[in-house]
Amino acid sequence: METVARKSEVFGVFKNLMNRIENEHGMRLKNCQTDNGTEFLSNEFSQHKGIHHRLSTVYTPQQMGVAEKSNQDLLTKVRCMLIESGLGPSFWGEALYTACYVKNRCVSSVTGKTPYELWNGKEIPERELRSMRVFGCKVFAATRPKSKLTKRGKLCVMLGYSSNRCAYRLYEIEGKYVIESRM
Repeated sequence: METVARKSEVFGVFKNLMNRIENEHGMRLKNCQTDNGTEFLSNEFSQHKGIHHRLSTVYTPQQMGVAEKSNQDLLTKVRCMLIESGLGPSFWGEALYTACYVKNRCVSSVTGKTPYELWNGKEIPERELRSMRVFGCKVFAATRPKSKLTKRGKLCVMLGYSSNRCAYRLYEIEGKYVIESRM
């Protein structure tokens, strides 16, 4: 999961995504449509690898209808996840990442397949589906006991799934920090 702190970092994230698509899937991006955000108006975007970069007309979100609807759906999921879990708005990024993760593993009524299947060309591993948990549920992260009589876990809140290892993202309640661990 790449995060962007400043608008000037958007092009670097875009290049990394393009490289990943080319390396993992052997596909090449030919067209890209964005809004008129200043982060998309640089010459780098319009001249990168011969990609045809189209800008939507100012104040016409209808031209980006699919993206706008997807963003609206994700925002609804994030809002519900935060309210149901009792976590504050500072966890919106974790909730958004988890909402995307879950959405990519739900069957589309249009294609009859999950976005994961369409992107990767294979079904979701059964063990991955069995390991899904509710955002914000209380869990215990395993710890190494100092002796036979000490605690063997820390109380945490489940935030989501690690992007680069087979683990969960957990919020350690006592220490107030995020860890990645198996439960």
